[in-house]
Amino acid sequence: MRWYRRAADQGHAGGQAGVGHLYREGIGVPRDMVEAARWYQLAAQRRSNGKPSDSDQSAARELGRMYRDGAGVKQDPLHAWVWLRRAHLVLHRREPERVTIQDELAALGSRMTPGQKAEGERLVEKWLRGEQIAHTVIPRRSALLGRH
Repeated sequence: MRWYRRAADQGHAGGQAGVGHLYREGIGVPRDMVEAARWYQLAAQRRSNGKPSDSDQSAARELGRMYRDGAGVKQDPLHAWVWLRRAHLVLHRREPERVTIQDELAALGSRMTPGQKAEGERLVEKWLRGEQIAHTVIPRRSALLGRH
């Protein structure tokens, strides 16, 4: 945890995604899906030299799955779609992951309205142009519990 956290605190997407993974799995820390989602979101919003990297989009994939399943965040198909589509667009070089995400998007899309999918694609296009897209900021668990 120490090395991931050190990298994460310096803004490194791989470190942030690593901390998210440790919280998701409960490795070296108590399992905490809210903290996992928060760290994945920090990593997924990073860009390296203005471009998305595999590290931040692996985090986007995990965050999309969390929104799809309601794990650590409120279940939200639109947020799930946006994060999974972002990951799919960047991780296309990794064939097995691309196919898996494609299948996940197809299953998710079958439960969404055409309007939801259109809004999701609009947000992804905005992101591809380098614009920030508003996402719910996931607070620290201590803030949720009224602690600082």
